[in-house]
Amino acid sequence: MILCADIGNSSIDFCIYEDTGKRRLSFKIATDRAKSRDEYAVIMESVFRLNSFDPRALTGAMVGSVAPDLTRTVSDAIVSLCGVLPLCVGPGIKTSLDIKSDNPAEVGADIVANAVAALALFSAPVIVADLGTATTILAIDAHRRLTDGYILPGVYSSYAALTRDAAEIPCVPLFPPKSLSGKNTASSVNVGVVYSAVYALDGFISLLQERLGDAPVVATGSAAGLIVPLCKHEIAVHEHLTCDGLYQIYLKNRTN
Repeated sequence: MILCADIGNSSIDFCIYEDTGKRRLSFKIATDRAKSRDEYAVIMESVFRLNSFDPRALTGAMVGSVAPDLTRTVSDAIVSLCGVLPLCVGPGIKTSLDIKSDNPAEVGADIVANAVAALALFSAPVIVADLGTATTILAIDAHRRLTDGYILPGVYSSYAALTRDAAEIPCVPLFPPKSLSGKNTASSVNVGVVYSAVYALDGFISLLQERLGDAPVVATGSAAGLIVPLCKHEIAVHEHLTCDGLYQIYLKNRTN
């Protein structure tokens, strides 16, 4: 069985895959840069115990990280607990992804994994959106090339900045508005924050479909459940898209 870890700025997603590719277990923990290798190992061990899973049953691991200061810490925790040395998305790792970027080496591990997973699910061309701490929108053309990528402020992170920097803006729960009416401060904030993300996503999808044709769209990320149902485009949501992509990358790089 293979453990995949998607280390993000807000959370770390873990998925365990059986040899058949079936997802056996998935869980999420908060990203905490102050935690040590041993503290992460303890948290992981607790989750494994709750799910009656033996970490020594793992035969491999794959890590993708956009938090470089945590890559070694989490990788060492996996070694300590599971006894396997993880592969990490980066130079020297085979992805079979043709990245048409000025500097392919700077493309984030999450972007690479999402693109690989999308190509395993859909025929190219395909559009991929990840609504996390940042919102990333990717275009993969009919030749399976990653041709364009856009990075926007994430829904929750931009909302946190708004309430932090604007003294009179209250912190209100974000939820799908029943209408576009803003009759008070709370509803105005909710509608404005939520629909600015909706219109941004719809707008970029329309732009990319003009270039790519009627490409399918797949989305993942913590805000996907809030934003995607309000979009005018048809968008498939895959909660574990990034880890699924890490698993596919592991299969391309395993040595046995």
